[in-house]
Amino acid sequence: MMDFRTDNPLFLRNLQLYPLLTDKPIEYRLHAIDTLLDEKKIQIEELDTPVIDKVDLNNLGDQPLLIIDGEEIAGAMQNRIVSASTFIPAKTRKTLSVVCVEEGRWQSIGRFTTGFCSYPRLRSILLTKRPVNELQQDIWNEITQKIVSTRINSVTSSMHDIYKGLDDELNRYLEDFSTLNDKAIGFIGVAGNRILGCDLFANNSIFRQFERKLIRGYAMEACELTKKELKNPDIINFVKSISAAIEEERSGKNTRIHFAKRNLAGQAVFDKKVLLHLSAFPS
Repeated sequence: MMDFRTDNPLFLRNLQLYPLLTDKPIEYRLHAIDTLLDEKKIQIEELDTPVIDKVDLNNLGDQPLLIIDGEEIAGAMQNRIVSASTFIPAKTRKTLSVVCVEEGRWQSIGRFTTGFCSYPRLRSILLTKRPVNELQQDIWNEITQKIVSTRINSVTSSMHDIYKGLDDELNRYLEDFSTLNDKAIGFIGVAGNRILGCDLFANNSIFRQFERKLIRGYAMEACELTKKELKNPDIINFVKSISAAIEEERSGKNTRIHFAKRNLAGQAVFDKKVLLHLSAFPS
């Protein structure tokens, strides 16, 4: 497990991003879904008999692919998000576990395309251990609440429509933004003195592929957190808790871990000993 530390926060309106840095970045190359879809080097398809919670992904390229928890694939029979961060080697086909984020549609509208990255609250629900149908209902309920609170119109109760409806608001968070830090491997997001979550990658090159998409997801949550909690967030203990949870759960050959502690839930995906992506959220 790599050592990492926080740096001084960057303020994007009411969203604070604490860069995560390391003195020993890991040399590792892979691609995000956006790049490979644009280059037509991956195919994402419904199963021969479509089901809500599974899709097929075929990595046709020469580089491995990383798709992270809460990342959206839109289109086909309905929009979905990926249930857990997944590593897919080059020239490999894999069936992905997904969750529906568009309750009101089960009808094909063409091929899958890349979408948004879910906001932290929605991603934290993915980490709860429960039957698939109960998890799915909780995701739908959360999206319905978000539609009501943001006053967005969505005929199909779609998370995608929320992001499209708040596009101008979310763009304001990223005005004049270039990158968090040219050495950052992730960040901890805070709004209203609340820790929203954390995303950590193997190196800056991988992080940069997800950076803006992730920040839009955190901004989606921050835009409704205008009132501050009385206590300042305990960033140091949050980082310590993440490190301790990984050390406890990680064993030699596990490619994926999941942890749920009293105040913390998270997941991570590895390629051998290399931590490719970790996400963690207060619980």
